[in-house]
Amino acid sequence: MLLSSYLAHLIPALSGGSQDLVIEAVEVSRLLGLLQMDLAQANGQAMASVVSLRRHLWLSQTKLPLPVQRTFMGLPLMPGITFGPGVDAILQQTAKLHKDREMLQQFMDTSHLRPAPKKPWQPKLGLSPCLQQYLGPPPPPPNSL
Repeated sequence: MLLSSYLAHLIPALSGGSQDLVIEAVEVSRLLGLLQMDLAQANGQAMASVVSLRRHLWLSQTKLPLPVQRTFMGLPLMPGITFGPGVDAILQQTAKLHKDREMLQQFMDTSHLRPAPKKPWQPKLGLSPCLQQYLGPPPPPPNSL
């Protein structure tokens, strides 16, 4: 702002034709251009930080596994868009895979492929059949009268 005001003050004085004033005005203009470029770069970095922060916040609210979250965080940043075109491609591919899986499930009955549920383990009481054969029949229980 200060350099702009100084340049506005220099411009009317340039009509005098002083070489020093022309060099001064050119230098001030160059500095103003550099400042504008630095300001544009700082704005771009701030926007990228906001998009990255929004992306991180959104991912922290999901139940996605950490490796998947890291993949999404690594996608290129697009101004004003949380994830950009990379996610659109991922979502389209995922939707296609779900559709293909549903179509295949219609043609296959997978109920016979599932293993039967396991019965809970229970200790075997008594002797093994081999030992029973060797020892003979068990003695009768005692009469308790």
